[in-house]
Amino acid sequence: MTSTRSSRDERKNGAFRRVFWWQLRNNRVFSVFFGLWTIISMPIVTLSTILGNQAYYTDMTNWEGYTAESVAQLYGQTVYYSLLSFLRTGIFLVLMLYLVVYCCNSFGYMHTRRSVDLFHALPVRRRPLLLGGYVVGLLTSIVPLAIGFGLCQVVCRAYNVPLPNAALSLWALFGCCALMTFACLTFMLFFLVTAGTLLDAAVSLTATAVGWPLLWDVLNATMNQFLPGYVSR
Repeated sequence: MTSTRSSRDERKNGAFRRVFWWQLRNNRVFSVFFGLWTIISMPIVTLSTILGNQAYYTDMTNWEGYTAESVAQLYGQTVYYSLLSFLRTGIFLVLMLYLVVYCCNSFGYMHTRRSVDLFHALPVRRRPLLLGGYVVGLLTSIVPLAIGFGLCQVVCRAYNVPLPNAALSLWALFGCCALMTFACLTFMLFFLVTAGTLLDAAVSLTATAVGWPLLWDVLNATMNQFLPGYVSR
């Protein structure tokens, strides 16, 4: 691993701060695109679901034998599952693409040879290079998700739509998204560090991403076949 990055800042944690801000500037186009897509699309999908089902759930003639509270709970579940479906198709796929592009752009230097020598500058250590890019990747992917979930909750409260579990389910869902983002970014960085070339890292990551679900399906089918009473989930 050879680095062409350098810094004149010899203060403690000075290199990390410089790498942090440099990575923000270097990836601002991808980060702004993903941030705007997440922040704008999530509340729009929530609002469109609320408005599209408002007439059906507010007309009690469609709900004979139901109380207003139970109908409101069904309304909230419809909005919640609509948002969950959009997260799986419209947010997670864009998030994975963003993380791949970000990792290749931010950590691709580990697979290139040194091309520039700088005078009167100190080389940046590997630790701040890795940690600076890693922290920027987490912040630029998790913060837009937090803002998007917050706006969804604001929209639901503005239209008096009660979400399941008193809206705590939204933040539980955000926690799952944050953990998934943390795991994916860590996994990608691990392959970039351990692989010899960028192509090797891409092939290894793709093979693992495809092979893991296949392995799970094979194990699930095997347990269904040979373990009495086992029910696949």
